[in-house]
Amino acid sequence: MPTKRLSRRTVLRGALATGAAVTVPLPVLDIMLNGNGTAFAQGAPLTRRYIDWFFGNGVLPPLWVPTATGLGSAWTLSPQLMPLSNVKNWLTVVSGLANKIGNADTHITGTAAALTGADSTRPPAVKGVAQLPTIDQVVAGFNPGGTFRSLEVGCSPATSGGEDNEVLLSISHRGPHAVNPVEFDPHTFYTRIFTGVATGGNTGQMANLLQQKKSMLDTLIADATELKGKLGAADQARLAAYLDGIRQIEAQLMTMPTTPTTPTVTIPADPVSVKKDAAGIAPKNVNQVMAQMLAVALASDITRNASFMFTFPAAHVFYRDAGSDMNAEFHNTICHGDAGDNKSQTRVNTGVLWAMSGLAVFLEALAGMKEGAGTVLDNSLVYVTSCTSWGKAHSTDEWPVLLAGKAGGALKGDQHFREANGNLTEVLLTIANIFGGNLTTYGLGAGQVTKELAGLRVT
Repeated sequence: MPTKRLSRRTVLRGALATGAAVTVPLPVLDIMLNGNGTAFAQGAPLTRRYIDWFFGNGVLPPLWVPTATGLGSAWTLSPQLMPLSNVKNWLTVVSGLANKIGNADTHITGTAAALTGADSTRPPAVKGVAQLPTIDQVVAGFNPGGTFRSLEVGCSPATSGGEDNEVLLSISHRGPHAVNPVEFDPHTFYTRIFTGVATGGNTGQMANLLQQKKSMLDTLIADATELKGKLGAADQARLAAYLDGIRQIEAQLMTMPTTPTTPTVTIPADPVSVKKDAAGIAPKNVNQVMAQMLAVALASDITRNASFMFTFPAAHVFYRDAGSDMNAEFHNTICHGDAGDNKSQTRVNTGVLWAMSGLAVFLEALAGMKEGAGTVLDNSLVYVTSCTSWGKAHSTDEWPVLLAGKAGGALKGDQHFREANGNLTEVLLTIANIFGGNLTTYGLGAGQVTKELAGLRVT
């Protein structure tokens, strides 16, 4: 391996035909690290990432919660977690937690509880206003860095129809009346992470490039060739795999329309005026490419903090790709209308499995990216949750909580951890402190806690 070190901030540079700049930050290469791959050459620890991954309408708790607790072979995946079998070593299932705030406004209160540890406020004009920042924004304050403070993306724009509720418009809030809009258009997100802008001329240029079946990476050939000469064999292979992954993303984008079927939502000053199409699907191809792009953004330090909204809280979504019997609206018709109890609603189970299959795409992408002695998933923490427990009854016990990744060694992984009747906010306090918050309390009212999940973190 070459003896010279490479800066973590190294990027490949190119330009579109009009002169618009394109930059592709690099993943972590061995040439950037110390001898054993556990820190950067200058002594700084490896970057840690935080992601909220959210799916609406809850689970079937008896099929979600594993039967045994413990580490490694002591526990096995539950039926609804089986799509995550390839990443079991990175999973920490947290069961037994309850939303102590209650379910006065069902999905609204549930979303606020799961993401802020507090109930939402209900002013006359706009209902469901987050009282506190969501956990992704709290962590972003403790985990700065990257081109973007945070990125917010999603798979399906199908909403609950509750456009007068800010909490139902996004899973990322900087505070009251400070909603971070969710990006649903893959082309716009592709442009944003590689040019640093969300709208404007570059969006059209990048989309036009893909329409012509050309790669943005072709503009970087000279820079990439020069860099290759500085790298050892292992780093050359890693760089080639990384760039090939971006080409695969581009190949998927070439098959997708350049104009989203549902426009990206920009939250105006008055959220009541936001109107979105509540009828939509959660398509496999959109999830695939958005998950891959977000994984690239995290691996290359474009951002260190993100949220991925597979579906909105209480989403009136269709999971048509999940099976021939799923051509019905998931929230009202399937979750609330199908017969059965909390372990026998067959189509609800199919929907949860579809969501977990979508999550698996993202986690496997992070796990497949080598980073030093481990992977990007080793140095990430993904908090997976929903807006309710069992959707049909809007239950508040056995709240779905899954932590994926090892957060740079802060979590053991491959564990089912149970705290019977614990307060859901305890997981938020634990997450904040994993990222250096040193907080002694979190949340408000019945959601407030003064202790973490005891014994969950590696000490």
